[in-house]
Amino acid sequence: MSRDAVTHKQRKRVYTALKQTHLPRMDEAGVVEFDVGQSVVEPGNLDDVQVYLDVVPEGHVRRSEFYLALGAVGAALLVVAWLGYPPFDLLPPVAWAFGVVAVVLVAAAFDLYRDRARRLGHGGPPPEVEAEK
Repeated sequence: MSRDAVTHKQRKRVYTALKQTHLPRMDEAGVVEFDVGQSVVEPGNLDDVQVYLDVVPEGHVRRSEFYLALGAVGAALLVVAWLGYPPFDLLPPVAWAFGVVAVVLVAAAFDLYRDRARRLGHGGPPPEVEAEK
């Protein structure tokens, strides 16, 4: 939704709800630091809420979908190796199992590394905020 599509009344309603309810509660929880007098909001301790955020840009895959697909491909590979179909019969099924586990570990480690680099409050403001300036 574009900024122009939001009416003044809608903006006022969101502003009031944020200032009177949501931001003070988030400040009490330590998620943000909210200065009521200055109307300034800064990130607080986001480690506790990071697990609940699954912000996925349009056209990207959710983590749950990625790991489900990775698990399904790994399980299919193990079944094919266990049944002994060529060329999967070249290695014993246990070798394929170790390979699947290694791929999952590498994917999870990369995901964790990328997550730490993209935490809210680290690395500057989001690109859409920069574009508005």
